[in-house]
Amino acid sequence: MQRDKVLELRTVLEEYASGAAALRRSEGQLRQLRELLADADAASDGADTAAATGVDALFHRAVVRASGNDLLMEVYDHLGTALTSSLGGLPWDAAHAEDHARLHRRLVDAIEARDAGAARAAAGAIVRLTRDHETDASEAEGEE
Repeated sequence: MQRDKVLELRTVLEEYASGAAALRRSEGQLRQLRELLADADAASDGADTAAATGVDALFHRAVVRASGNDLLMEVYDHLGTALTSSLGGLPWDAAHAEDHARLHRRLVDAIEARDAGAARAAAGAIVRLTRDHETDASEAEGEE
C-alpha cells in the first residue's frame, strides 16, 4: 500500500476519531492517554525506534477506542498494520521528536477539554508532520 494513501486514510480516521473522543471519552480513557504520553516520552528518549513506534500505535488505538465507535475501532484494528507500518523505519531527529510529542500533548489536552475541533486539528497536524518528515527523509536519501 502506498504510504501517501495510508497517510491520507490515517488523516480521515484519526481526525474523526479524535473529535469523537473529545466528546465521548471517559475519565479512565483520558488517564490511559496521559499514561501513554508518558510512555511515549520515555520511549523517545531511547534509541529503540521500534519501542517508540509501538507506543505511538497504542496511543492512536486508545484515541480511536475513546471515540466510542466500535465499528471505527474494528476498521482501525483491521488496517492497523498498514497504518502503523507507515511510520516504521523513519529516523526521527530531536526536533521532529519534540514536534511529535508536542502535537500528541495538544491532542490529549483537546480531548480533555472536550474540544472536538482542536482534537481534529491536532490529529491532522500529527499526520501532516509524519508525511512532511517522510518527504524530508526521502529527499535526504535522494541527495546521498
